[in-house]
Amino acid sequence: MERYCRAGLWPALLLLSLILGSASCGSSEEREKDEPVPVAPSALGISDTDITLLFAGDTNFIWGVEDLQRQRGMLYPLEEVMQMLESADFTSVNLETAITTRGTPINEKNYVFNSSPLLASVLADVGVDMLVLGNNHSMDMGDEGLEDTIRFARQHGFFTPGAGSNLQQASVPAIVKIKGLTIGFFSGNEIGPDSNFANGNRSGTAGLSIIQSSLRNWCPRLDMCIVNLHWGMEYSPHPGSHQRSTAENLIRAGADAIIGHHPHIPQGVEIIDGKPVFYSVGNFLFGSVNFKQNHNLVVRLVIDPEKKSVKRAEVYAVHGVYRETGHRIRLLAGAEAMTVWEEIYVQSRLLGSKANIAFSQDLRSMIVFPEPIKREAEQQ
Repeated sequence: MERYCRAGLWPALLLLSLILGSASCGSSEEREKDEPVPVAPSALGISDTDITLLFAGDTNFIWGVEDLQRQRGMLYPLEEVMQMLESADFTSVNLETAITTRGTPINEKNYVFNSSPLLASVLADVGVDMLVLGNNHSMDMGDEGLEDTIRFARQHGFFTPGAGSNLQQASVPAIVKIKGLTIGFFSGNEIGPDSNFANGNRSGTAGLSIIQSSLRNWCPRLDMCIVNLHWGMEYSPHPGSHQRSTAENLIRAGADAIIGHHPHIPQGVEIIDGKPVFYSVGNFLFGSVNFKQNHNLVVRLVIDPEKKSVKRAEVYAVHGVYRETGHRIRLLAGAEAMTVWEEIYVQSRLLGSKANIAFSQDLRSMIVFPEPIKREAEQQ
């Protein structure tokens, strides 16, 4: 196992250590375990052979996002994160909206999300490769809306796992070959009424039980399997016990990593059998303005193609308090980023993954390793 020691930026590290320590429940047992948070060495980088997969959260082009695009141009909300999106070998967002000019709204829903094809087409210009459809808003405009959403995606070259015109189409993974590695991207949903879910020849999304069966069927034929899940409770900072149990079952079924969304705020990361589970990355480009919304996460998985496994995950904090400064997305730094790391580190510690986490030298990213990090004391 590689060793990562604390190095550089001691004032910032001390501040981070104090913040994280003060965020504990205050018991003597927790305080005595507090220590300066490890920082990954600057030598960490992306080699030519590494594969990078980028995952962002809930995305739509309604309300505040639509207003901003029409006022400032279609690219404006995403201009500051374009380089990040385009730099990955494969980039995915959770498309939490229908994209159609027809269809019938689902009237029993409090919120119906439907985005203009013209505005949503910006995703093709900023490096996005996959639109995850396994969520509770893909069916907001009925069967016609889903059909148009998938047609829109195909016209722009996007993969669309997680929903389809029948159960078979909804449950099949997007299979992508990247630098010689064949990767399956699965998408499952557990939110919404029965009418949201595909069944036989009925349109809809893929339920989590179907995804587990699909993993068992497909993973022996693939080099790696990555799962996106729409699950959990809105605005809860912690996953439920059933989610943790489901994650364990999906890892055993063949998943190499799990990326979650739906709560609209980020949650912690758990390591199960050396595989990262991000229970919620929160929103990405999302049109609402809600007092509960917080900053969000973007996860970049760095894949070792020889070992066919996740080498590490790099987590970035992105702007998400839209009510304060609008819907133009940007990477966070300084005190804004530190606030996010405080929350995510504490949440992850409760999930047992404290030993797997380090931070970049500039504290702009959190690094999650599949194996526990060798602490400085262990190296002496």
